[in-house]
Amino acid sequence: MSTQLYIKHLLRILLCFYAFHIITFSQNINITGTIKTPVDKTIKKAVVTLRNLKDEIIVEQVTGRKGEFIIEDVEPRFYYLVVEHEINGSKRIKINPRKNKNEDLHLDFILDGNESPVECYLFGNEPPTSFDPILNFKDINIETSPEYLSLSWKDINQAKLYTLYENGEIIYVGEDTRFEKDADPGIELCYTLKASGNYGLKGEMSSTFCASAPTKIPKDILVDEYKNQISLSWSNVNGAKLYIIYRDDEKVGEVTTELFKENNLEFSKEYYYKISAVD
Repeated sequence: MSTQLYIKHLLRILLCFYAFHIITFSQNINITGTIKTPVDKTIKKAVVTLRNLKDEIIVEQVTGRKGEFIIEDVEPRFYYLVVEHEINGSKRIKINPRKNKNEDLHLDFILDGNESPVECYLFGNEPPTSFDPILNFKDINIETSPEYLSLSWKDINQAKLYTLYENGEIIYVGEDTRFEKDADPGIELCYTLKASGNYGLKGEMSSTFCASAPTKIPKDILVDEYKNQISLSWSNVNGAKLYIIYRDDEKVGEVTTELFKENNLEFSKEYYYKISAVD
């Protein structure tokens, strides 16, 4: 290898190492904060712990006389941050990483001795939310078959329970990501879904998704022929408000009862009939 090629090769290695070092370093952030009482008095000797999703402590600190804490060089992942004080109570929050552009996070906590709902933060300067965005749904898949509905949704790793609503009423609470039911045909049913996680965390209510089950096909069809007349009858179809009759794939009539008659047909000609139930 010539000296010139060796220098280029070495330079390329150094540049790659430098870029990797910068990228790795820039990904980590700092979490800072202050702990105070409702009358703006700083709280010292409050225990601040950063925990993973298994609630295992990763970092532990104790606030000084100014009630401040700083946790440095944190890799943006999912965390809980818990503040505890023997007199002023405790507070828990959840921190979610952004897909990109994670920034330092500063937190100001007020401990008043009362338990408060767990809020969610992102690594940055955005305000907290009362819901956990990681528990939100994009859609519900609904499949229909005669007098039957099947609903399914994508499993969320951090979800513990799913609550399914039908027309505003709870019809299912559980861990499964699928719900099936018999349904009267022709009746529109609308569904929303909410996921729940640990420590009372919940996602937002999903958008509303509506569907109706179709009718079953007409059965027990009887054919009565006389000269050039034909009469068709069949069993009642649950949910059917109308029946459409097809002869040789062409619509020839609509009836609201389970009986259809047709006259003036050609002698010695074969006809094919279909009956469709409409909800």
